[in-house]
Amino acid sequence: TTKFVPQGEYLLDEVKISSDTKSIKPAEMRVYVRQHPNTKWFSIFKTPLYVYNLSGTKHPNRWYNKFFRKIGDAPVVYNESDAERSRYEILKAVQNMGYLGATVKQKTKTKKKKLVLSYDIESGEPYVVRNISRVINDTHIAELLENDTVNSLLKPGMNLNVSVLDGERDRITRKLSNEGYYKFNKDYISYHADTVLNSREVD
Repeated sequence: TTKFVPQGEYLLDEVKISSDTKSIKPAEMRVYVRQHPNTKWFSIFKTPLYVYNLSGTKHPNRWYNKFFRKIGDAPVVYNESDAERSRYEILKAVQNMGYLGATVKQKTKTKKKKLVLSYDIESGEPYVVRNISRVINDTHIAELLENDTVNSLLKPGMNLNVSVLDGERDRITRKLSNEGYYKFNKDYISYHADTVLNSREVD
């Protein structure tokens, strides 16, 4: 499988993600990984890579060598900058879930010309919403939203989750559009989060 891996480089054989809390699912973090190993068939065999490696190196331009390279997959060679970028993207995603003190450790393990890349997520304690207050200058909009707080996505005790905050902006925009504010845009809504001194609570 490493036939076409350049000297001094490594085939990206596997990417592993682990988390120390159930609320951060490794499978959901894979979307932030920028470089993935070659495709496996039936989760066992890297058949497309094997097909690619059937092509010869002495006469690369012969039709059968071109054919094997066309229907197969070239080896995925480990890229350090892509790996570091992936670590950063995973960290930002975890922080956006409220784990502002989280760390993501990146490790590599090599054997011959193959490399296994691992990301270990250490979440720490999440930041939690303590109080929610609304500042709305338009009295009619204020009344509409005050009467609709039961449907709000924001609740005291929830993690400070950026996705939920953005979802609430979308919800408010839909609500106001249904009430006749057709040109209302979610960019008109902003959040200000104040952390409570010496705690992981947020107002």
